[in-house]
Amino acid sequence: MQFQISCKSCKQNFGIDAIPGQTIRCNCPYCGSPAIVATPGTNPQPTMTTQPVSAPKKISRSKIDWHFGRKVTVVFLALAALFAIVLSGLYIVFSAMSN
Repeated sequence: MQFQISCKSCKQNFGIDAIPGQTIRCNCPYCGSPAIVATPGTNPQPTMTTQPVSAPKKISRSKIDWHFGRKVTVVFLALAALFAIVLSGLYIVFSAMSN
């Protein structure tokens, strides 16, 4: 039987196959976070409606990598600028001391 699950980390909905009354471990197909799910017992509530489960929408790995690459580039440029400023200051101080 399929059950709809909502991930606690990314809040995305996804479906799992399980036996009613069973506790299972699964991973979110969107963010990969682990979860322990206790499915309802064998007597489902009559007010519950089942919904067809669609295939999970995957986030593009290249989009995640692009954002990470941009952050790394910004941090690298900031550190390079700081390094250049420190070296320039040291050059000025030592050249003044040698005169």
